[in-house]
Amino acid sequence: MTRTRFPSGVTTFLDVLGWKGIYQRKADPLGTLSELIDLLEREKAGASVQVDIRSISDTIGIFSPCDDRVCGAAFKLHRRLAGRAICKSIASGIPVRGVTSYGNFQINETMFVGKAIDEAAGWFEQADWIGVHMTPSAAFRYAALSKMQRSPLWVDYKPPCKGLAPWTTPCVNWVRQWLQDGSNRLTLLQEFRNLGPIGPDIIGKFANTLAFFDWVAKPET
Repeated sequence: MTRTRFPSGVTTFLDVLGWKGIYQRKADPLGTLSELIDLLEREKAGASVQVDIRSISDTIGIFSPCDDRVCGAAFKLHRRLAGRAICKSIASGIPVRGVTSYGNFQINETMFVGKAIDEAAGWFEQADWIGVHMTPSAAFRYAALSKMQRSPLWVDYKPPCKGLAPWTTPCVNWVRQWLQDGSNRLTLLQEFRNLGPIGPDIIGKFANTLAFFDWVAKPET
């Protein structure tokens, strides 16, 4: 089994919300998830930095080893992949939440370990919305980049995290892609209705997602 250790890199974890019991509302959830992964594989084609996409159950891992020369490009790539994944996942009825971290990691065909992995794993389940934000390690590394190395589609926002005080960190602006694809706020509400039944454990995530959508979309209206 091939094992590869990287001293530093960008890692993104995407987790499907409501995977437990998904067979009650999706006829072929594995096929739908596979289509999402196939989309990410196509999106990474031609990337200027290395990227590996792995999946275990309902979690997708995106890994890019990088040094200071290409770190900015890796953050931009992960933003693009995460933005595509969010839009596609909502439209497909398997919405995702996730985080992007930075640090060392080691991967093989079925396992991931390392500081970046541990930090991502500790954060992504706390996210109380549909979206992707940077963990502290990624945010601190991103802050050290020059303006030219950053992407305007990483936007500073306070992501809703269960049990944590509000804090500001770069978050993926997936709303622009959603609007460019011809969808709008009403489309988003329709997709949320399709995900029903909407219980008290779900409505908060939808409300937090809509708050982000409105915050991003308002300057463009």
